[in-house]
Amino acid sequence: MWDSSDFFMYSAGLIGKTFINPPLFLIPMGRIKTRKVKSITQDLLEEYEGCFSTDFAENKKKVSELTNTESKKLRNIIAGYVTRIVKSESNK
Repeated sequence: MWDSSDFFMYSAGLIGKTFINPPLFLIPMGRIKTRKVKSITQDLLEEYEGCFSTDFAENKKKVSELTNTESKKLRNIIAGYVTRIVKSESNK
């Protein structure tokens, strides 16, 4: 079965080769958040501890009420990060 890394390897002519240090486009990236997003999220979770749930839509509304974020993208990133943290804490 083909996946996205196979496509890149095929298009770059890298099929059948082994790597000690693979090219960077073959290494999957993680969920990278800026310090601003992390600090806002931690502040919100500390101040409004029981306010957030595992539902992204509810968290998005609460983040827009509780913060002064001007862009939708930043609001959605913060709400998604809050949702992810709440889900991980509930699974423990």
